[in-house]
Amino acid sequence: MSLDTISITFILVNLAYLMTFTALSIKEVLWLRVVLACSHSMIFINNYYYAQNYNVAVWNFIFILVNIIQVVRIYDDRKPRMIPQDMEDLYRGIFSAFTSKEFLYFMNLGEKEIINKQKLISLGDHQKDLLLVLNGDALVMREGKHLAKLNRGQFLGEISFLTDQPASADVYAKDELQYIKWDQSKIRAIKISNNAFWAKLNSVLTNDLTAKITS
Repeated sequence: MSLDTISITFILVNLAYLMTFTALSIKEVLWLRVVLACSHSMIFINNYYYAQNYNVAVWNFIFILVNIIQVVRIYDDRKPRMIPQDMEDLYRGIFSAFTSKEFLYFMNLGEKEIINKQKLISLGDHQKDLLLVLNGDALVMREGKHLAKLNRGQFLGEISFLTDQPASADVYAKDELQYIKWDQSKIRAIKISNNAFWAKLNSVLTNDLTAKITS
């Protein structure tokens, strides 16, 4: 191995270790993956072209591919999507912690419905759905006593969803009421498949409940 080769190897190896060390201090996952991909690239170049240690080179090539795939996936998740105009206030408001992709995914899981002056939730019933008011007013009643009026951007049945307890009040549509509903079992399945998304949704529901209690 020539002196020039030794110098190049020294530079590549130490540069790779420096990048790996730097990656340990990066909290942003996207940039962490980018730096790791660069680090493994240095090790790959050194072992393939200079040290000719092909076993190490192959493994680092695999690590490069894994990190590049993750970079593409993370970028795709964060890439802005077009939000329908009639949903933009919800996205900018209660769902502001969601990416546009997460918001559209969650909305597409639900079903929109319209009722008129009908009971929506009965006291003591076990709720199968989580609901969000889109248009109109929902009246919350218990034993004939008016407790609250809920409108656009407020959830119905979130207490039952969070506590797995029966409904604590009756809910009626004051007039025409449009809402979107999600099957609770489908939402709970997200907790297993996408814990980060579940944490954001749980925060949204908790904030909604807190706002109702303190208002």
